[in-house]
Amino acid sequence: MSATITGFLVADNNANYSWDTGDTRSVGSRAYLDANDNAQFDAGEFSALSNDNGQFRIEGLQAGTYRVRQVLPEGWRQTFPRHRDHADLTVADGETHAADFGRTQAVSAVAGTVFNDLNNNGTRDEGEASEAYRGVYFDDNNNGLNDLGERWTSTDRRGNFAFTGLPSGEYRIRLMSHYGWTPTFGADSAIAVVNGSSSVFGLQFAHYQEAEPATYDANKLISFLQIGGTNTIAADRNVGWNIKTQGWSGFISQYVQPQIDWGVRRVMLHNPFGSLEGQHFRADQAIAAREAGLNWLLDDFVSAWAPVIAQGVEVVAYVGSPMNDPSFDGLDDRAWWDRVLDAFDLPLQAGMNIGLDMSLAANPGSRDWAFVEEVRTRGLDVYGEPRPPEDALHWRSSRLFAEDWIWQDTNPEFNPDTYWAARDSQITGEVTRLISRPPEGETWATMGIWGPAYARAIMRQGHVAALSVLALLQAGVTLDDVLTSVPTAERTAILPAPSSDQTSLLAPDADDATNWLIDELNDTAFDLNEENTAWSME
Repeated sequence: MSATITGFLVADNNANYSWDTGDTRSVGSRAYLDANDNAQFDAGEFSALSNDNGQFRIEGLQAGTYRVRQVLPEGWRQTFPRHRDHADLTVADGETHAADFGRTQAVSAVAGTVFNDLNNNGTRDEGEASEAYRGVYFDDNNNGLNDLGERWTSTDRRGNFAFTGLPSGEYRIRLMSHYGWTPTFGADSAIAVVNGSSSVFGLQFAHYQEAEPATYDANKLISFLQIGGTNTIAADRNVGWNIKTQGWSGFISQYVQPQIDWGVRRVMLHNPFGSLEGQHFRADQAIAAREAGLNWLLDDFVSAWAPVIAQGVEVVAYVGSPMNDPSFDGLDDRAWWDRVLDAFDLPLQAGMNIGLDMSLAANPGSRDWAFVEEVRTRGLDVYGEPRPPEDALHWRSSRLFAEDWIWQDTNPEFNPDTYWAARDSQITGEVTRLISRPPEGETWATMGIWGPAYARAIMRQGHVAALSVLALLQAGVTLDDVLTSVPTAERTAILPAPSSDQTSLLAPDADDATNWLIDELNDTAFDLNEENTAWSME
């Protein structure tokens, strides 16, 4: 019984959900271990009062997990930990773990509405609807950007926003920028002055969506090709297609060159050297393929792909991150660099860019980030995945890749649980969103119908759409069909965001619809160069 839980109780005087300059320490306040999790301090529960330094200390605990809360005086509310009223700490014998808690008495509010100024006249006219899930922020430094640490919120489903629990002060409020939208009403900013208990209501902001371009650039489209996971033969590292029988040159001739002729300028190879069932996505897959004697997966990789890249086609080798690959654990610096350069040697020799799965924990000073910088010194680039945290400034300016449903689910303007994530307006690097699930109510078999509109919806938000171009090509869809906008009068209903229960293209064994697509794309019997090839399906 030697474990200890400690921490500080802080008066968050500026109510900004963090402990910073101007905040004071709360003396003589209680923190407790809520054994029955009823959010109130009960007799018999371990507790301690904060000392003159605002610190509490609960000693003599058994090893275990404890839920820690603070007792709030009347008229006070908790500010941190943010979005929850407790901290869960797990301590072992002899260990000391800490959790800090903030509180405030501020109750002022600033509230208003955001609407869609359809005719761009700076006035709210009849029929102009409120805008749900639009970000509004306090521009503390008046630079027109939602900077790290500036308080923000989203409008609700009725287009209303509110900042509550504010201390006295003057606040400059702005509407968060969105690609393709221009602010009109309240275009600059609004100033609200409160005294800690007063409130300002009725602020209004508006913007309108600019006309869709007549056509999009072909570089806004990436052909996504899943390599590992396209068969179930572990000895082949689950690599299908015709690569084993005809090599990468045969794969390019049969599957890639027709896409280039169609107009593709960018290609992403997902898991290019295969993987094993149930194995975590690894960075050393080329090394593993070599050790397994799979020369057919390696020998002509550079010689086959280098001419494609020489045509001006970008090719991305999307693999695992070293930090998530146990084969890199415990290596000293020299051994780590030897292994990482060996693992990525073939794609780098070919002149490919690199995509790193689950890589956004790589921060400056880490080995993984040093590898990113090494790749960039070679004139190549690296894609991070998925949406970065708000404080990852180095990734916010980098190329990013994510499955579209993940990108949408982690958008903090839509999902308050992802308050930690960067908003779209904070990201300056290119974003590629993979269409890995059909829209709700659709299937992969009808991708030729819904795919172009879905891709354009992504492009209209300023992002790049990645999808199975082979499926579009086989459905008779042309590049112009994808890139050319459709007149408003001819559009069907806007595609709903793919829901999280739809089957992902990255899980090919999940359902028959996806298996059908994978089987069709991997069936070497059909010839992409043959005219009038038709697909039949049940």
